[in-house]
Formats: sequence, C-alpha cells, structure tokens
Amino acid sequence: MKDKDEAGNLQVSTYHGVWVNPKGKYFVKVNGEPIMKESDTLSAESTSGCLYFDCADEAAKVYDETKQQRNEITDLNFKSDGTRMINDEVTTSTATGRGLEMLG
Repeated sequence: MKDKDEAGNLQVSTYHGVWVNPKGKYFVKVNGEPIMKESDTLSAESTSGCLYFDCADEAAKVYDETKQQRNEITDLNFKSDGTRMINDEVTTSTATGRGLEMLG
C-alpha cells in the first residue's frame, strides 16, 4: 500500500524513506523531511528543492547513508554487505500468492 502526501507524491512501498513525485523522479524523506540539495535554502516542506534520483535503489542508498550519519540504524534498505533487505511493510498476501503460482 502506498502513502500519498499533500503534494501528490507517493511513498515507494518496497523501500523505507523513498518517495516518487508525479513526474516520476525519486527523492528521500528521513523522519518526514525531504533531503534537500546542499545549495538550496528552500523550506523542507517544498519538494522543489529536493535532491532527485533516477531510480529507487539510488534513493534508498542515500536514505540509508543519511540514517547512518544520524546514528539511526533502524529501517534501513540494505545490509552492510550491500544486499537488499525486504521492507516488512510489503503485504505478505502478495508474496504468498506469487509463491503458490510458482508452485503450479
């Protein structure tokens, strides 16, 4: 299930902290605040000054780096060896249904 914010951005349900805007660009929110471009002085409420990414994986890695810099090591997207962790918020019914289909 995807969350939607007041600007119409959707949270990517398979990653912690990764959002996508209506134009298809990915960005990161940590603790509800978007990661802004370093040179930008716009308010955190505006996503126009966000640091954007072309793919969700790239955004998820920046989310993890930001959380680790803040000594917040919960809800990360990747393990220390670089392998992807599965987001627990993804519904298990979808995964179960696919598993049963694969069995025949």
